[in-house]
Amino acid sequence: MANDADSFEAMLLSAIDGGLMDLGESTKALLYTYLAAALSLKRDQIPKRLEDFDVAIEDIFKLGRKVIDGLVLKTLCDKLNVDYAIVKDMGLQKAIEEIKKRSEI
Repeated sequence: MANDADSFEAMLLSAIDGGLMDLGESTKALLYTYLAAALSLKRDQIPKRLEDFDVAIEDIFKLGRKVIDGLVLKTLCDKLNVDYAIVKDMGLQKAIEEIKKRSEI
């Protein structure tokens, strides 16, 4: 259903915002600006271009990517009542797919 997909995408964007906010508002804004300028990846396109987002986070933050992935995934799991322990060792894309399957959305 389109509404379910839209709802999940909105939750995902909210979780990404929440995870990046832990790094600070200026870092979040800088990252979104970089993604838009360097990759033509606007914030609202991230759910449909998750692989591009994932690669960019890895390129920018290197090993710190795991921290960002964890922040985003924890936030998304909390929003959708999914046990973070189930997905914590998966990569970002695979974990998001699993969270989507396990959520009620």
